[in-house]
Amino acid sequence: MEDFLSERFPVLTKEEWQKRVIAGDVLNENGTPLSSGAPYTPYQKLYYYRYLPNERPNPFQETVLYQDDWLVVADKPHFLPVTPSGKYVSETLLVRLRKKLGIDTLTPIHRIDRETAGLVLFFRQTGRT
Repeated sequence: MEDFLSERFPVLTKEEWQKRVIAGDVLNENGTPLSSGAPYTPYQKLYYYRYLPNERPNPFQETVLYQDDWLVVADKPHFLPVTPSGKYVSETLLVRLRKKLGIDTLTPIHRIDRETAGLVLFFRQTGRT
């Protein structure tokens, strides 16, 4: 699998992919970490949550204004992205709220620009219908 990952995503070397597989950072479709040396399976779903080793902390803090079984409303400060992209992964409103509230299924209903401060609405995917 590490051969496939390094060929398909050459930003990381095979050795770097091996380290991330061993660390449990690459998961199969059931959320189980891959084993090092696992064989490549065509069309297998994989999940990898990237991280940036030198991501700069954002000093501005978000505030949760409302929370119930379905929704979370947060006041996003200036210069904090809503979702991970580019050079921002951990220092985003979504990741911060997931960690702070312990809600892994939190999903933004809309977005606003990184530079813009304002309210952002999140849905708590609870699995209920």
